[in-house]
Amino acid sequence: MSSFDKVFLVFAVKTLPFITHIANQHICTKVQAEKTIDMFISSVIDAMRQGNEISFVGFGKFYTTKIKARTGRNPRTGDFPSICVNSIIGT
Repeated sequence: MSSFDKVFLVFAVKTLPFITHIANQHICTKVQAEKTIDMFISSVIDAMRQGNEISFVGFGKFYTTKIKARTGRNPRTGDFPSICVNSIIGT
């Protein structure tokens, strides 16, 4: 599971109060509010997968950063495993 998928999963789990708020504020059904939020979040994640930076004035900026491969250390075993290249989401 990529870091992008993890963000989407965490957001999906915590959105029920937000969905209810959007539905009440904009006089629409919870299903319509959920679809709108899902479209927005999936579009942001797709843009970030492509390496684009996304900025919302007054809200925040989202971007990806590559972390180069390196050697880690397992404190329990004393082993030195290699950690591969990874992308993380920055705000």
